[in-house]
Amino acid sequence: MKTKEIAEYIQTKLLENKFIVHRYDAYSTCSIYLKLDYGASNSIRISDHKGYEYLSYKYEVNQKVHSAGWAKDKKGCWRYHCPANKTEIDNMINIIIHDRQYKKCFNDYYAILQEYKRKSKYCKGFWEQAKEVNL
Repeated sequence: MKTKEIAEYIQTKLLENKFIVHRYDAYSTCSIYLKLDYGASNSIRISDHKGYEYLSYKYEVNQKVHSAGWAKDKKGCWRYHCPANKTEIDNMINIIIHDRQYKKCFNDYYAILQEYKRKSKYCKGFWEQAKEVNL
């Protein structure tokens, strides 16, 4: 699967599960970035190459990754790396859905989402060029 096909597949599945999805397609590479629920449910990087070390995404789909799994980054945060195949992408989508359900059990998720939404209006970078995706 190509990067754009992967992004469209993931965003469609997440939209069907009532996520708010914002998408940014990089200009100089084929990387695509998705923020879920204004970032309250983290972000996904979809690419065919290694990203900058100073940037971290909770979930990453990369055509150079051969097996899925969790790993800690240099900051000690857990990140999920996924190969670019449908079975593993479906597993990752299920993890994302369950992660949001878990957050809803222990927090006022709607209030958190609203806070992320409010903050996004004043942020540069991703939010300046990202577009909300709809079915």
